[in-house]
Amino acid sequence: MTEATLVTSSGYLTRPSRSRGRHRKQPAPRRFFSSRRLAVGGSAVLLAALVVSVGSAVKYIAHEPVPRPTARPSTPAVPSPPKPPIEPPSAPARPATPFPVDDRGFLNSGARCDGSETAVAIGRTPGSLVVICGDHSGRYGYRGVRRSDDAVLRTAARSTPTHEFIAKNASVTYSISATELRVTAGGAVIKQEPMLDYREP
Repeated sequence: MTEATLVTSSGYLTRPSRSRGRHRKQPAPRRFFSSRRLAVGGSAVLLAALVVSVGSAVKYIAHEPVPRPTARPSTPAVPSPPKPPIEPPSAPARPATPFPVDDRGFLNSGARCDGSETAVAIGRTPGSLVVICGDHSGRYGYRGVRRSDDAVLRTAARSTPTHEFIAKNASVTYSISATELRVTAGGAVIKQEPMLDYREP
């Protein structure tokens, strides 16, 4: 079978295509290569940015100053001052007695003997100062001072076998002993005060 020659209206001869009936390979589209190039380029840019940021962080950490422990200057040991010697406790000074006495009774007070009399008994209670005075004839007298108003009582007194002294002023009786001053009237006790200090010179 001979090849037929096709005559077209234009007058040109056209050879029959030898590839008729065969499949032609399609050329690869340019869009595919372009998108692939863009993806690869973007990945490269991201990777470069990541490397730069990691390098900056490592550089910052490497150059960050590390605090060094500060050594305190050693201070020389200061010797403690010597302790003063322990002195034995001194005996407490006795306070001056607020009611000084002598052989005639209380000083600067109405409870005091006169003239040639001497104190036979001297007593002090919370509210009274009392003195029993005696003379050479054996008579006794009572000198009492009420501390609240410094009122003075002077009267005669006598002694008893129980070493008490009894003084009277009208209907009031004063009993003085080493333990108390008791004041009675008509058998009733008006006042009874304990002795804080009692002496028999």
